[in-house]
Order: sequence, then C-alpha cells, then structure tokens
Amino acid sequence: MGGMTTYEVLTSGESNPDYDAGYYIPASIGNFVWLDEDADGEQDGSEPGLQGVEVTLTGTDGQGNPVNLTTTTDIDGSYLFDNLVPGDYKLTFATPSGLVTSPVNQAGGDDTQDSDADPTMGGMTAVETLTSGENNEDYDAGYYAGVQVGDYVWLDENANGVQEAGEPGIENVEVKLLDGSNNPVTTDANGNAIVNQFTDANGYYLFPNLVPGVYKVMFINPDAAKYTLTIKDAGTDDAQDSDADNANLMSDATDFLNSGEEDLTLDAGFFVKAKVGDFVWEDLNGNGIQDGGEPGIEMHQ
Repeated sequence: MGGMTTYEVLTSGESNPDYDAGYYIPASIGNFVWLDEDADGEQDGSEPGLQGVEVTLTGTDGQGNPVNLTTTTDIDGSYLFDNLVPGDYKLTFATPSGLVTSPVNQAGGDDTQDSDADPTMGGMTAVETLTSGENNEDYDAGYYAGVQVGDYVWLDENANGVQEAGEPGIENVEVKLLDGSNNPVTTDANGNAIVNQFTDANGYYLFPNLVPGVYKVMFINPDAAKYTLTIKDAGTDDAQDSDADNANLMSDATDFLNSGEEDLTLDAGFFVKAKVGDFVWEDLNGNGIQDGGEPGIEMHQ
C-alpha cells in the first residue's frame, strides 16, 4: 500500500508507540567461471573466463520464500544474481561438457581467487547468508580439460632408433604411467583408477583424461630374452625416435601439459639381435663343397 499502515483509532489519552517501518538494501552474489589451465584451483592472470556456463541460485530469503534462479556466464566468464532479498543462498555450477571441476579452496585462503564449486557435491557451493546491501563477488568456479600421453612401441629392424616405413608395432607391451618425480599415477582427472596400459595390435597405447601436469612412462620389456631396447633420441624428430632409457626403460618427463594438451611422442623401439655362423670343415677332396663325411674343424679362427 505504498508504505501505508492500517487505520488506528486512538482514544483519549492513548499513546501508541507501536508503528514502525523496516527497510533493507537488496543483496547480490556472483562472480566468475574460468578455464583453469593448470588445474591448480587458483585463478592465474592469463587464464580466460568461460562463457555460457549455467549457474543456479537456490535458498530461502529472509521472508521465508524459496528462491530458485538460473543465469549463464557472460563472454568474460562473469555472472551476477542481484536485487536479492537478504537470506540464505547457495550456488550450483553446471559442469561444461568435456571439462572437469577444479579442486576447491586452493588459493591459500584468498576466497576471491579460488574455486568454490565442490565436485563432490555436484558443483554446489557452501551456503552463504547475505545481509542487507551485501555484494558478495567471491563465488567462482574453475574447470579444465583432461590431458593425455602416449604413443607407440615398435620393432626397430635396423636398430637405428628411428621409426621407419615397414617397421611393425609390437603388440601387448606393458606401459606404466609416472609423474615427474617417478611416482606411479593412480587416478585420472575424474578420480578413476589408472591401470597399466598394453599396446594394441598396431603397437599403440594411450593414457587419456589426466590432470594437467608433468608425466613420464616406463616400458616393460615384453621378452628380455628376445628383445633389446634400441638407442634413445636418435634423429631430429621426437615423434619418430625412441624415448626409453636403457638404464630403466623410462622416458624423460614431458613438458607441463595444460588443459586439453597432449604428448603423443613417448615411444620405445626394440630389436632382436642378429647372429651369423656356421661351419668350418676339412674339404677332403678339395672341391669346395661340403660332402658327406667331411669333418668339421675345431677351434679354427
């Protein structure tokens, strides 16, 4: 009624000090969704915002009304819910297709620079109580794309350390994934267990959907009695050489792989040692042909 009260009938001598008016300033909450290229859960200066990410605000305002509002992030990754009645609210960020939610609360206590979408709660934040006039722009969410490493184990027929046309892949070679400090990597970007890979029928292997970082691989000699590791880092093309070290069958570490990157140059070549022989004999009739009954000669050099 435009701020009007009901009618009050005052009687002789009555004093009624009960007519009051309360006001509040609308509140707001937002702020930013970004591509966390190194998956550290912290907003680095060069990491871009993500456009079109759906954000939902739910809760109960101070008047007891349920609230359910949805928006999407702008071209710079920002979003805002404004003109809110003070109350208790939480946000839920919809994970963009093909991306993984960054870890929460990783910015050393700086809530303006961390990610608040909890992947264990479906991208939901903690409950925030907004008071009159409060503008809380600390609710952010980081996402990244998994990285992958691989690639190939082959039979290096001329043992020159370079992959050449016609040299076949070796099937069923076991490959282990390690981090930059030689520790086994046990889970992928989604928390699924990582198991050792085995090369396919063409000699290829792949570790997909990894958290951005530094990786190396270790190759297991498929038959130590048969195969010998070829020379490392031959030629000038890293995609066509062998990367396994003779001492430990381990590759060098990759460069740091940022969101969505891959390194498919981690290869290993093996060869089968050749041999020559065969026979020295006494050519009894001097005809240059090994005839039956002509004996071999022992210890001849």
